[in-house]
Amino acid sequence: MQLAKFHFDNIYWQKKCDLGHIVLDQIGDLCCSAGYEVDEHVQWCYEISYIVSGSGTFIVDGERFEVSRNQVVLNRPGQRHQIISSTADPLRYVYVGFYFSESHPDYKFYHDIRKLFDSLLHFSTLDTNNIYRFFCDSFSEIISGDTMMLEMLKTYVSQIIVNAYRDFCHDTRNSYRQARHTRSEEQIVYSILNYIESNSYNVNELSNMAAALGYSYPYLSQLFSNKMGCSIQSYSRKKLFEQIVEMIKDNRSFSDIAATVGYSSLGSFSRAFTNYFGISPKQYRDRLAKGESVPESQEEK
Repeated sequence: MQLAKFHFDNIYWQKKCDLGHIVLDQIGDLCCSAGYEVDEHVQWCYEISYIVSGSGTFIVDGERFEVSRNQVVLNRPGQRHQIISSTADPLRYVYVGFYFSESHPDYKFYHDIRKLFDSLLHFSTLDTNNIYRFFCDSFSEIISGDTMMLEMLKTYVSQIIVNAYRDFCHDTRNSYRQARHTRSEEQIVYSILNYIESNSYNVNELSNMAAALGYSYPYLSQLFSNKMGCSIQSYSRKKLFEQIVEMIKDNRSFSDIAATVGYSSLGSFSRAFTNYFGISPKQYRDRLAKGESVPESQEEK
């Protein structure tokens, strides 16, 4: 019996929209079942994709490269482009297609971004800037239909483009630094701290740290513990929950917070929060609303 092939492209915007320094062509959220193939097509604009979940293969001008959660992929105009979901996992990714407006006065700020995009030899990299939240903000803004929607949309799409640029720059600089002289232990610990600070929005990102920094995880773990007096995991959790508390203070919904920081479900997020603070997210928010004291981490007692 053949497996059903599910494919749904939730296109939030599909018409040219002048946002000043850029022209938005389309933005959407695509989900397809395991083994699904998106037909090869010629890319007509720049496109930034972010892999939300699952894994698969992107084929660009005949070159295949594997993609998985939290990767950013860039495609340029004129490239032949095909996407194949893995046979094991459904693939979901969000994307935005756009052009640069060379005649706009603000284009000068985006000239270097376009130059990098046009010169890339590798079209995917890990996201360290939580680009997904700007996609979600864009979708929410389009749905709202507010009178200031286009102005806000310009801000969010610009954030996606700029942070994708930073992701690719970061990737290039890391490769260069790792090829240089051996770093001191203090520099390595600093790199760990910087990585955790940059990725503290996502509970799953610690697994990518060793590859990103170019050292084995056991070595990084022992070095960090010796220098800092705590484990990488406990420091990372502390930073993660600091971000979560800030989002609770901003009155974001718990389901939105759970998705933003990478928990697979609201239940798993609530359990992790309760284990960390000793009270549920709702109890924590209620205490804040009443001006009551909130507990500190149970791990630090």
